[in-house]
Amino acid sequence: MSTNYFFVSSPLHLLFSSNIALCHETDENIVVLMPREARQFSPFADVLAQDRSIFSDVISFETGNRSGKHAERRRRMAVIRETLTKNPADRIFTGTDRRIEFQYAMSVGSGINPGLVGIYVDDGMATYLGHKSMHNIAHRYIDPLAKKLLYGWWWKNPITIGSSSWISEIRVAYPELVHESLKSKKVVPIDKEIFRDPRFTALCERLLRFRKVDDQGIRDIDVIVVLTHESFYPDADAHLDSLVRAVAQHDSSLKIAVKPHPRSEKAELWRNLYPDILFLDSKVSMELFLPLVKQQCVIIGDISSALFTANWFGENRHVVAVTLAQAVPGHIEDNLVQLFLKLDIPKIGIDELPEQLATLNH
Repeated sequence: MSTNYFFVSSPLHLLFSSNIALCHETDENIVVLMPREARQFSPFADVLAQDRSIFSDVISFETGNRSGKHAERRRRMAVIRETLTKNPADRIFTGTDRRIEFQYAMSVGSGINPGLVGIYVDDGMATYLGHKSMHNIAHRYIDPLAKKLLYGWWWKNPITIGSSSWISEIRVAYPELVHESLKSKKVVPIDKEIFRDPRFTALCERLLRFRKVDDQGIRDIDVIVVLTHESFYPDADAHLDSLVRAVAQHDSSLKIAVKPHPRSEKAELWRNLYPDILFLDSKVSMELFLPLVKQQCVIIGDISSALFTANWFGENRHVVAVTLAQAVPGHIEDNLVQLFLKLDIPKIGIDELPEQLATLNH
């Protein structure tokens, strides 16, 4: 039996880590919760501790030392050192090898077990497009030197997430599309069938209920409209209204849900304007809803990372990218458009939406 540690810093990391842990269910699987600095996600430790069907143990850094970032990191490093000394790791999975906690764990863990394997778990767009600052001088040279001086020479700089020399294997949704900087690693596809495992679905249900979200309502939805931030649109109100009207033009009986952007300032206003539409909690990550959505549900949105993620949880699910006649410049990059094309995600105008919905067997 092997011992696996999963370093989790976002809801997406948690879901992919749960998927992989279920693939290694005969091993000892330990989750380490380490939310990003100053942007904590929902407290998951209590939820995970209630049911050990996926992870046998939970180490949580969700709350910590408030006296300063460096003091908190030193505390975390001491916990990691003590934990790995008592229970050595065979594999350490992470959604980002840029985190100090992961790199320190690899440094300590490989000293205890020379056969330790570091594995990157798909973190989204950067896996396929590369880090947005990967050609920046500060990112490539200045920041790595500062980290080595501050923390130790064990720091290894990843030009893009997953590319550091601590990583020898990557688990990804689309192996054939990974960025060039990751192709030298052992590339293993994530088993998407695991997303249908009752234990995985039950985890999503528990996480949503913890956030006081109706996990039953999402199951009956026919169409989900995913919105980016209001700044993306010349007129956000008109954009939402046109999407709702286009869906109704195809079939007015369809049950619609809208997922506003997490930083949306109009979610409550829209909720009042459209009382017959289910508005998903803007503060809850879209990934937590997706495993509960029925297979024939259509997910509509802009060319964005949120819509890209929606395609991971079910290849048979219908995902449609709606292009804007007018958009705020700089939000959509050509390489993101090309990625959508490679995945065969339809890219249409709003006026084409009713006809597109008609082709999806509703």
